[in-house]
Amino acid sequence: MYSRALGSRVACAAYVLPYSHTFRNAVQRAKWGHGSATLAPFARCFAAKATLKLQDAEAAAASAKTPKRIARFFKVATVKPAPDSRQDGWTVSLDGRVVKTKLKRTLLLPTETLAMMVANEWDAQHPTIRPHTMHMMGIASTVTDLPAKEILDPTEPVQKMLEYFETDTVCFPVDEPEKLQELQDEHWTPLIEWFARDFGVSVEDVGISRSLAPPAHSERLRGKMTDWCRALTPWQRICVADLIRTTKSFIVAYALARRHIDAERAVFVSTLETVFQVQGWGAVLDSHDVDEHDLRGRIASASLFLHLLEEV
Repeated sequence: MYSRALGSRVACAAYVLPYSHTFRNAVQRAKWGHGSATLAPFARCFAAKATLKLQDAEAAAASAKTPKRIARFFKVATVKPAPDSRQDGWTVSLDGRVVKTKLKRTLLLPTETLAMMVANEWDAQHPTIRPHTMHMMGIASTVTDLPAKEILDPTEPVQKMLEYFETDTVCFPVDEPEKLQELQDEHWTPLIEWFARDFGVSVEDVGISRSLAPPAHSERLRGKMTDWCRALTPWQRICVADLIRTTKSFIVAYALARRHIDAERAVFVSTLETVFQVQGWGAVLDSHDVDEHDLRGRIASASLFLHLLEEV
């Protein structure tokens, strides 16, 4: 006879199973009354509820993967000097309307060239607006919306930049497999040696770790890195911070800022493990290529933005 406890278990299963790996098999068994005879009277109800839950889950997943896009709502993007004589910079306009940030501040670029680069990103949005492809617009918006406290005292953002050095990708080479170790020694070791020379310290001051323990970076090097970061302008600091987050490496970001390497080289050295896997097993279609394309775009945009700031 059907009991309240059994009914609760069936109801619970109808909500939980859609998210389990064995859900489809469970639904089929319930539809045909397989298993316990006690469950047979409730098989159809169970299957119906569970199927609806699965459909809801699949619809939610599809919605998350394909966010709603906004159709292009302007004809042309242009640049012009800041309308306020008290402001020094350039604005971007869409059909004459000045672009603003999320905080409703007027987007203001320090040079005409950078304003044109952001305008080109807007012009490339067709037939829909894709914010994730507008990397320079993202950098400009971040700087425009910076709190006054961070501009006057960069201590906190500089500290966040230096925290990445504790888990710097380049400072964690492996012992095995041997081919990956050789690949890292070939491409990471010269970069670490250059980084040490540029800061006027030894390679031992940089430190590497072949375990889960953090590398032993010297206080002398930390002090020099802090001074370098604090000397950056807010625009430069946001670009470097973006490069650090993207490459997962302070060393790679610093090499880009110092023009020791270019964007293509930065993509390669920051993804050596992926390169090694692709060489051995091949690339996964619509995964490795998409990730590399996005990474290349982010690194190239941030490094170009950083170098164009030299015109200021």
